[in-house]
Amino acid sequence: MWDELFLTPKELREYEKEREKWHSRGRRPRPWMVLKLKNVRKYPKPVKPPRFIAVSGRYIKEEECREILRRAGI
Repeated sequence: MWDELFLTPKELREYEKEREKWHSRGRRPRPWMVLKLKNVRKYPKPVKPPRFIAVSGRYIKEEECREILRRAGI
């Protein structure tokens, strides 16, 4: 499991310790979200999506996905 993280176990523990400093009093810590990526591949050419997608992500419609793949040559 650990070899599938972007962070090493040591880096994760260090991050957790740093994060504890920023918890507000009286508030519960927020849960973590972990994403496991499969079949990651590089597109033959870069494609700008039809709508802006922030770093935090965004759901895209099926038709948008098809258009991106078509423009990427897939």
